[in-house]
Amino acid sequence: MDNVKLLKTGDRCIYDEPAACTAWCPIHVDVTAFVAEMEKGDFNKAYKVLEKRMPFARMLGMICDHPCESACVRAAAGGAIKISELEKAAVKHGYTPPKKALHIPKKAGKAAVIGGGLSGITAALELDRKGFMVTIYEKSDKLGGRLWDHEGATLDKAIIEEELQIFSKLDIEIILNRSISPQELKGIINEYSAVFLAAGEWDEKLHINPETFQVQSSLFAGGRLVYDNGSIILSVSSGRRAAASIERYVKAI
Repeated sequence: MDNVKLLKTGDRCIYDEPAACTAWCPIHVDVTAFVAEMEKGDFNKAYKVLEKRMPFARMLGMICDHPCESACVRAAAGGAIKISELEKAAVKHGYTPPKKALHIPKKAGKAAVIGGGLSGITAALELDRKGFMVTIYEKSDKLGGRLWDHEGATLDKAIIEEELQIFSKLDIEIILNRSISPQELKGIINEYSAVFLAAGEWDEKLHINPETFQVQSSLFAGGRLVYDNGSIILSVSSGRRAAASIERYVKAI
């Protein structure tokens, strides 16, 4: 590639609003700012860029399936930037403990989250921050879902446990070892302002709006019920976007 074409390619990366990689990221991490901080060797600032948009960045930064790389405009100039490797480096060398969580007045309503996997815990955190009283129903004896599949290989058990400790510091009720049936779900729907279904598998066919994640009235769904390709970051994105839809729905009724 000659110099003129190379400069044009660079301009596309720098001046896209937003950059292609950021637009392609399901949670819209500011990849351009992140890479810029990594280029300067400022791992702490790079990690903070991740943390702004990525929940549980200390874990997700290590296991993200990075769809943003496929949109990198530098692919035609010698290869896409290995954003996934940069994220891992930022986590390893730039992680700083989060500040103490703020307790927000719970005036938005009551929300139930069925399933304590990636989409479920993301939605629970977002709903808590939006002022909902949140209850998580999880069929196993711990939160985290697929995070535990990476234990030992990519994530240390101690780190997973430490990161999930945030739920013990928030006003979120957690009910473990509780599997919810379709019949029980109907009763739960009547008890809460909104319900987010993130059970991974469900016995009944659901018609889920791919934009709002709404199933019907106050019932929303996400995670692998929407994305069957196993993408971790898409599951996280669905939890965040569903929480935003739930907030809009509850405010409108």
